[in-house]
Amino acid sequence: MLGGCFRNLVCYAPVLNDLIRHRELIENTATLEQIQEARDAQLRSEAAFAAFELEQNHSKRIAVINWLSAADADADQVAFSAARQDIPDTGRWILEHPNIRSWLDRTENTAPTVWLNGKPGAGESFRFS
Repeated sequence: MLGGCFRNLVCYAPVLNDLIRHRELIENTATLEQIQEARDAQLRSEAAFAAFELEQNHSKRIAVINWLSAADADADQVAFSAARQDIPDTGRWILEHPNIRSWLDRTENTAPTVWLNGKPGAGESFRFS
């Protein structure tokens, strides 16, 4: 019976196919060194990303802190005064209003505070700075 298989290569085809497949697997399998290099590259990438993320978070934190910080009142006063000098009669009309005139007159018994309503950025602070 074995004599027929030796003469006929068809009997060995499955064995030859397995050997070819094993050779391809061995050739395509990464070596341990290649696997370690890939892991090291991945770790370096993760570390670089973590550092980048920390820097971005730090920058965002600083931007929010600066945004929330108190305004420089002295610098604002200088800027407002300079703007008023460029157009000297701007906002003069409000000083003629009876409520404002009585508030400015310290001989009358008026509240020490005047309340102005306006939409944000309309210049309420600018008028009286």
